[in-house]
Amino acid sequence: MKDDCLNHQSQQTLTRRQVLQVGGIGAMGLSLPGFLRAEKLQKADGPAKSCIFIHQYGGLSQLDSWDMKPDGPQEIRGPYKSIKTATPGFHVCELMPNLAKLSEEYAVIRSMTHTVSEHKKANSMLLAGKDQPAADDPSFGAMVNKLRPSNASIPGHVWLQKFGGGAAPPDHTYLTGGHLGMAYAPMLIGEKHDDNPASPDFRVSAFDAPNDLSGQQQRSRRDLLQDAESLSAAGDGPEFESFETHQRRAFELLHGQAAKQAFEIEKEDDRVRDRYGRNPLGQNLLLARRLIEAGVRLVNVAAWTGLAPGEKFVSVETWDMHGNADVGIFENGWNGLPFALPR
Repeated sequence: MKDDCLNHQSQQTLTRRQVLQVGGIGAMGLSLPGFLRAEKLQKADGPAKSCIFIHQYGGLSQLDSWDMKPDGPQEIRGPYKSIKTATPGFHVCELMPNLAKLSEEYAVIRSMTHTVSEHKKANSMLLAGKDQPAADDPSFGAMVNKLRPSNASIPGHVWLQKFGGGAAPPDHTYLTGGHLGMAYAPMLIGEKHDDNPASPDFRVSAFDAPNDLSGQQQRSRRDLLQDAESLSAAGDGPEFESFETHQRRAFELLHGQAAKQAFEIEKEDDRVRDRYGRNPLGQNLLLARRLIEAGVRLVNVAAWTGLAPGEKFVSVETWDMHGNADVGIFENGWNGLPFALPR
């Protein structure tokens, strides 16, 4: 297995903060290499963190959400009004009243931008770090899965709701482990647009054991397979190592209780589920919160708001403001997270 996740020589760069700090390190007798080593050691001492990544794929308009232009001309400022938040000088869209009240609980980074206007390239850049990634380039989720592995009985990376339709990003940019191997691919929940966590009968079938095998029979087969593999010469390469890791984790997931219980959103209080919103996005965000609490490092949520009553599926399982996506649905699903997640 390759040691470097990015499959090319890494380069050390300075952030703007570091550049400003470098000017004063000479007076303290600390060289630049020493300064960088100190920075690295300092960061390594921090606790491992988890992340919920809400992938909107086309996204809600910034001018109609986080970056209102109330003084701009009509064609720029749009049809919605801006409202004050709990943070002085910071305004958001009138469709986001709950998020306005919670503005001290999150950060809006307006300095982050890009010039890629094509969905496919922009998503590849976001997921794999390149606008045209090679088929074996790992996604950032695979890197997290490798560098910050979770407990054996919990997947390190879960992706909720696969993209569908002709404009969807290629699978290899987010659903495989690239050259790191499938052992570091995410656990995918929701392969079709009718895999709706808001449905009363929703369940995760990934934990279902074969009907004709007891738990003891499965363990016996696993032991027999391990004995056979230990005698095989095929187990010398990195591909076999990746397969073995993938197989071991699948077995641990199937027989563990932590991950299985995290997916049982039907056990949540109805008031909590209503607060997140009875739509795919809201319920997937609730599911993401439960997974993070169970120990998952990274949860990607495709921000698909679901089909309206009588609506036919015509696009992709995602957020697309060219159509009928509603800012209010995003606001409703998100507002429960700041209260529930540890700071």
